[in-house]
Amino acid sequence: SEQGRGRLATLFGKAAAWYAEKGNQVGFAGQGVAQFPAQSNDPTCDEAMCNIAKICVEMTNVSIGDEVQRLAEVRCIQAEAAAARRLASPVHAAKTPTPGYGNGDQLWAWQTCTEFGFYQTCSQGSQCFYTQGLATLAEEMSFCGSMFNIPSDVVTSNIAYSNAYYGADHPQGSRVLYVNGEVDPWHANSINAPLAPELPALYVAGASHHAWTHPSVKSDQDSVVAVRAKIRAIVGKWLAEPADEATATLRI
Repeated sequence: SEQGRGRLATLFGKAAAWYAEKGNQVGFAGQGVAQFPAQSNDPTCDEAMCNIAKICVEMTNVSIGDEVQRLAEVRCIQAEAAAARRLASPVHAAKTPTPGYGNGDQLWAWQTCTEFGFYQTCSQGSQCFYTQGLATLAEEMSFCGSMFNIPSDVVTSNIAYSNAYYGADHPQGSRVLYVNGEVDPWHANSINAPLAPELPALYVAGASHHAWTHPSVKSDQDSVVAVRAKIRAIVGKWLAEPADEATATLRI
């Protein structure tokens, strides 16, 4: 509504008319008005509003105002921190950048169109806590056509092929260990419970995206320290198994 857009302008900046444009709405609220770093959550980060715990403190602080006012506060603080980072570490363009590569984002984008999908939507009637109806599937995968000339029906076929090839959520094989963190959104599309004795799975409480593969530091979560030990034990057991006598190689 006009009144709602006026309030957004007061809290978040921009002119009220800016919030009436669909493209601006998608950019502003389609994937969340502020950054909630689930995949990259770092419990030990020292910036303001840099992890889930700090954001939760702010979002439950009723002295700031209602929920929208608290969200505006988080967004403002995050924007100030990002500006400070840019001043401290300016980004310089490479002298001879590889065409189409950039920082690697284009390669990942292309891979989503040709193999995996990974389009994060917020559909009407879903349990998504962002503004529903802005981040639609058509909107999120539109770059496949504009950047790589891959139409949506081909993207759908590519994803179906990948699921058939790799087994989707019922893969076969042996000596494959699935490890997932609780706050990593990737775990929703992974294996979180053992499928078979030789297809074990470990679910790491409170952990973000592959936190256990980072260098060990004293501030590591207990769950991350514990899962590293479990991974070593499982992989060590596999490596200690005798070679297949018929092929004189380890069975895989």
